[in-house]
Amino acid sequence: FINNHIPTYNQFMLHSWSIAIEVQFYLIIPFVIGLILSTKKNYHLPILISLFGLSIIIRAVILYQSQLHLDIAPHPLFNREMCQRYMDIMYTNLHTRFGAFIIGCILAYIHTFKRTFKPIHKPCVINGLTVIAMGLLICICLIPSVKTEWMSPSPMSTFLYVALHRHLFSIALAYLIWGMLNGVQLLSAIKRLLEWKGLFILAQLSYSAYLIHPLLIKLTYSTIQITHISVLGIYGYIIGFCVISFAVSIPMFALIEAPFLQLKKQKHADKTLTHNDKKIRKGVLKYG
Repeated sequence: FINNHIPTYNQFMLHSWSIAIEVQFYLIIPFVIGLILSTKKNYHLPILISLFGLSIIIRAVILYQSQLHLDIAPHPLFNREMCQRYMDIMYTNLHTRFGAFIIGCILAYIHTFKRTFKPIHKPCVINGLTVIAMGLLICICLIPSVKTEWMSPSPMSTFLYVALHRHLFSIALAYLIWGMLNGVQLLSAIKRLLEWKGLFILAQLSYSAYLIHPLLIKLTYSTIQITHISVLGIYGYIIGFCVISFAVSIPMFALIEAPFLQLKKQKHADKTLTHNDKKIRKGVLKYG
């Protein structure tokens, strides 16, 4: 749970830094939410938005003070030292990534307390924001992969991208989730796809697959020497890694996760039964 505070290339299971960040956030956020809810109701959303703004400022200041001369998508294959500095300073720390979590809190607050904003409920505005959000997600995902000789970003544009792209991605994704929860017509097909029961099976296996997948990739590339590979071969490796990861995750889920999920269901069933028993006893005492 403190893996992200160890230098990147010394971490145990490098990809588990995200679990550390999540656990750290979930330990802190109940106290923060408690303090927010203790204020007047009209202050709740502005405080959450202010925390999100603070996360942007923190990320920008750290990026500026660290003097990281970054590529848009630093990768250890091209510059191992720069990639490690980026990971240690910007990528694997809670204080540089909590903005996305705060956006999730804002979305949960708006959905739970049914907060509405009159201008956003106009169909033309909703559809326009939906298109913008989808376009933003696509651009943020594609920019690192389409960087070519004709696309040479200036230091300022690179700084803005690295400082803001995660926050913009979170805002866009949160809006699309809000749209699906509120029945936006443009998102109906995506909503139906996400509600497909076949994806539920993959979702149950996804955590185990997440733990296995990077280890499988590292094991493969450390044991097999690849001097040349075609584009078709790359896609073959990607599909093979995914298939093997999910196949191995089946027994992991069955032996580790499923028993705990069953305990949770049993506990919930026992609570429901106890609650019903109390209601029956009250009825007997009252009318018997």
